[in-house]
Amino acid sequence: MAQATPSISRHTPLTLAQHMTMATMTRAMQLARGAVKEQLKRERIRLAEVEAKEITSRARDFLKTHPALIAEAKLQIEAWFARGVFGKRAQKEFIKYSGIEQSQGERSVANG
Repeated sequence: MAQATPSISRHTPLTLAQHMTMATMTRAMQLARGAVKEQLKRERIRLAEVEAKEITSRARDFLKTHPALIAEAKLQIEAWFARGVFGKRAQKEFIKYSGIEQSQGERSVANG
């Protein structure tokens, strides 16, 4: 009888790098959707007349042609992690992960 291959538990914690990658791509998609919506507005097309899946499709295409948007999103996400937007634990892990030197004021925030 064939055995199923063991899969990763859905409760397996994600690494900081995985969280950062997901957050970066989410933010990049938000920026791309915003750019697509602005383009539609310039073309005088009402957003209510365009399906969300069409905007998302155009945003994916926009990301493929504008990879600098992903780099911009990555910088924003790194700044948010460093500021503690995602919580103190994430901030501490990011500081450890990136090897950033902290000032005394930042240490007190990151260390609770």
